[in-house]
Amino acid sequence: MDQAGFDRLARRLAGDRRGILKAATGGALAAVAALARPGGEAMALSCRGFGDACKRDRQCCSERCTAGRCGCRAPGGNCVVDGRRVDRACCSNRCQQNGRCA
Repeated sequence: MDQAGFDRLARRLAGDRRGILKAATGGALAAVAALARPGGEAMALSCRGFGDACKRDRQCCSERCTAGRCGCRAPGGNCVVDGRRVDRACCSNRCQQNGRCA
């Protein structure tokens, strides 16, 4: 490969690295934003919702595993799990600002 060909290749790869870095940075920022959502939906990434298969209470957003399936919390029930409001803990799938199921 001649010097001009190498320079073209190096410039092309440098441009691709910048694009990859921008995409990775954007993805990381999106993940952080998702974790910081007011509804506490980050918890939904690690807990299971109503009707999902489970073996232990702690696997469920509602913290209720019965007969191998996650239960849910009724209206007015507490939907704060590990300090975060979690919509999936509620039968209505909506945790209000006050930390109670709608």
